[in-house]
Amino acid sequence: MAKGASGAAPMSSSSSRSRPDVEIRPLRAADAPSVSALASAAASTPGDNVYPIEHLDLELRGKSERPVSPDRAAFGAFLAGRLVATACATPEAGGRGYLSRVYVAPGLRGAGIGRAMIEHLEAFLKDRGSSVAYLRFFGARMPLQRLWIRAGYARVGTARVLSLSGSPGFVVMCTKRLL
Repeated sequence: MAKGASGAAPMSSSSSRSRPDVEIRPLRAADAPSVSALASAAASTPGDNVYPIEHLDLELRGKSERPVSPDRAAFGAFLAGRLVATACATPEAGGRGYLSRVYVAPGLRGAGIGRAMIEHLEAFLKDRGSSVAYLRFFGARMPLQRLWIRAGYARVGTARVLSLSGSPGFVVMCTKRLL
């Protein structure tokens, strides 16, 4: 796959070390309907923030009005051929890498798929010279905080924000040195 809607030239398809039954590969334009279906599942799950993957669907279709870094890569985790998770990684200057749009289908959380995606994203960033990964997420999602802490990320700050619905909240910022 060439550079484009899903970012930088991708890593080859692979199974993860922690979940060998899960195939993680770059998302393609043809995956947009599956991303839409995953976004619909998120929209019907209380507390989920559908925004990140909803816009990923538009990006895959080439219809996003927001600029996307040409170095960013979007990945999907597939279980028995079905998209069950999404995530993006963007290598940045100065040896940093940004993780975003990490989302696992509600019925499969806690099954190791999020961990497999994180391992894949970190390997992708390390292969492109990143020595530190960072991310931000809406702070009200405690299970998500626990996932990142278990994966070795340290909480380094918070910022007050308004959610997409206009209610006040906060964003948690985390980092991890990639060894």
